[in-house]
Amino acid sequence: MGTSKCIFWRSRFWILSRNISPEKTITLDSPVYALKLDGNHIYALGQYEFTIINITTPSTSYIEGNLNLSGSSNYDVEVKDNFAYLSAYGYGILSVNITNKSNPTLDQTTALSGTNHPWRMNISGDLLYIGMETDNSLLIYNISNPINLTFVGNYTNSSNGSITGYSGVYVNGDFAYVNEYQWGN
Repeated sequence: MGTSKCIFWRSRFWILSRNISPEKTITLDSPVYALKLDGNHIYALGQYEFTIINITTPSTSYIEGNLNLSGSSNYDVEVKDNFAYLSAYGYGILSVNITNKSNPTLDQTTALSGTNHPWRMNISGDLLYIGMETDNSLLIYNISNPINLTFVGNYTNSSNGSITGYSGVYVNGDFAYVNEYQWGN
């Protein structure tokens, strides 16, 4: 009988001063795919967990809370008011209540159309714009009720048989700026 090895991935998070000298290093137990700064907190979304880091005083920053997300592959985080929205491959959008920073809770999972592979997101007002990885589409959801996201509309691009996805989305005023990557034809 052979032995098996478990490889455990970790991430380190550095807080640097303007002159690029390290103020604090924090180790997270999961590879981090997205960071979002909101007020005195950094929201770090990893493959296995969602972590809230208090950066009120950078030199004494600390992990204030986290939520285990084992089983899902996560790509992006957006924050509005007391909720964080996480894009989770195959699950859709996870609405996480962050009112109590030391104990974030998953309040709702919203499955999306198509392959349900959300990638990058952006919030403008009460609208969440979601770039889908393999569906050639941008989905738009109203998030005014964080535990009942409502579909508003979408933009779909026909790419002549290529498999494409939207790897970036940013909304400013009346315009959505979308980055498409492509493979295939």
